[in-house]
Amino acid sequence: MRIKIFVTTLILLFIFGSLSCSKVRGASVGTSIFAFLKLDPSPVTSAMGGVYSKPSSQSLMVNQAALTQVKEKEINLQHMSYISETNYSLMTYAAPINKSSSFGVTAGVLGVGGLVRTEYDASNAYGYSKKGTFTFSDNLVNLTYGKKVSGNFSLGAGVKIARENVDGKTTLGSMLSFSGLYFNKKKGEILSFGVFNLGPAVKGYNLPSGGYVGVGSCVKERHFVIGELVVYYDNVKLLKLGFESNLYKVVTLRTGYRYQLKYGDLGSSPLNGFSWGMGINLGKISFDYAWTPFEDFSATHRLGLTFKL
Repeated sequence: MRIKIFVTTLILLFIFGSLSCSKVRGASVGTSIFAFLKLDPSPVTSAMGGVYSKPSSQSLMVNQAALTQVKEKEINLQHMSYISETNYSLMTYAAPINKSSSFGVTAGVLGVGGLVRTEYDASNAYGYSKKGTFTFSDNLVNLTYGKKVSGNFSLGAGVKIARENVDGKTTLGSMLSFSGLYFNKKKGEILSFGVFNLGPAVKGYNLPSGGYVGVGSCVKERHFVIGELVVYYDNVKLLKLGFESNLYKVVTLRTGYRYQLKYGDLGSSPLNGFSWGMGINLGKISFDYAWTPFEDFSATHRLGLTFKL
């Protein structure tokens, strides 16, 4: 099993290299379509620096193999308050099929309303004039499946359908994701890897495709430390580090840091890259919160509510 994991990791690293060296259209930073898929509304993963390797129903956008760690049916609600009155919400239903496999369904919407429409106007001193307002929205459906292929090793796959609407003009796209998770509870070992948002270009623009590999350690499933390397097709490279500590199985504290190896974040605040959050577990219901700075544009807040059925 360890040999299989090692070989798979080498394959993923090769994919990372291919992605980062690509020079085709859309490979320059910020040119991928459906850029909202890079946002993470999950308070659990974002509080830990954005790592997806921790087994959780809130990591299914990237790590579908984590589904096998869902032991009972649950509904998860996530909400992110972003800049410029932008809001991003997700709802996930995850459930086991049998002892070795599980499935999940996620629906999401990101919306901005009341944006000012401007048009070129040579007679105006500013060179443009205001012509009313327009709306912008993104919608998402994500279907995921995970299966244990051994006692500690799981594989997962997912298909996303994304829709973007700008002032009444709609764009649709679909994409595939694949992931693997090695989670040895007794030894506290975690290895996670995958590729995400793979598919053909949409209207001449590439999808926000990429890959990741993460390693971590845990103690009795209560204290986690995880590190990840993430590479996007448009040349963005990220290092992430996340910590989580569960106190008396009721209160969970989380913190993390993310560092861009290329195309660093805007702003000069020393807090950039850091994140923190907490969770409160009340048995069948749990609450999660995360705070993350957004360069020099203040901070973003994420809320989560999970119901176990």
